[in-house]
Amino acid sequence: MSLSPEVRQRIESILQENRVVLFMKGNRAQPQCGFSGQVVQILDDFLADYATVNILADPEIREGIKLYSNWPTLPQLYVNREFVGGCDIIREMAQEGELEKALGIERTALAGPKIELSANAVQTIQEAIEKSPGASLSLHISPNFEHSLGFAKDVVGKIEARTQGISIFLDLASAQRANGLSIDFIDTPQGKSLVVQNPNQPNTAKALGCEALKAKLDAKENLLIYDVRSPDERKAGYIEGSIVVDQDVAQAIEKLPKDSALVFYCQDGLRSRSAAQHFYESGFANATYLEGGIDGWIRHFEAAN
Repeated sequence: MSLSPEVRQRIESILQENRVVLFMKGNRAQPQCGFSGQVVQILDDFLADYATVNILADPEIREGIKLYSNWPTLPQLYVNREFVGGCDIIREMAQEGELEKALGIERTALAGPKIELSANAVQTIQEAIEKSPGASLSLHISPNFEHSLGFAKDVVGKIEARTQGISIFLDLASAQRANGLSIDFIDTPQGKSLVVQNPNQPNTAKALGCEALKAKLDAKENLLIYDVRSPDERKAGYIEGSIVVDQDVAQAIEKLPKDSALVFYCQDGLRSRSAAQHFYESGFANATYLEGGIDGWIRHFEAAN
């Protein structure tokens, strides 16, 4: 099979018009496969803007890009018209600190962010450090401002924030989201619980628990429920009355009244959170997502029975 001149020209036009292009299943707001979702999450850590091409909506591009790059799988990332790699390569480059270079990101002027620790946090962290010799404290802040604090063996290329005698290492994107952040630990019946206050965190779409959603359904509230998974994934289970989101449905949602109550769900809550946030930022103040996704929904109500 050879690449037709027409499809080659279409691909080259896309690459010419956009510095960073991800050929993927779905789009940035609604990835339609796990590998595409992983690459989107990685790129979101580094870039505010990049182009995506939904190969599910264009079979010619879907097959043509494989021939163009001589690479058999998708997603595929291009920077400055050069093929960078697929999911495994992008993930490895991000871990090794090579992706920033490929994307042309300069970090030389970036200093460690200012982070404050409570007295309880200092004590808790110091006790944990003593139990983890040779490891370094690492903080990751996702594009959705989820905060993950733990220990890592390799922090080469990360940015160091030094506070109250403790070093905290962050990747570039996390460091840009961390200035002014405060960390505390509180005692709960389950043990120490991390509490983070981040002044950089924007307003976000809210999560809806399983019981809360069921109560709304039982009360027959006027909800619009959207499934952002693929039709194949939906075969494993779905919420009655929910609508599968494709390009036409997404465009129809944009035309709804801005006070519409929207609920998005996926398999585990990750893709649906991105979808809810996308529409939240588009002015839908009542856009929410099902916490834990359909997996959590099924587990919750199976356990209840």
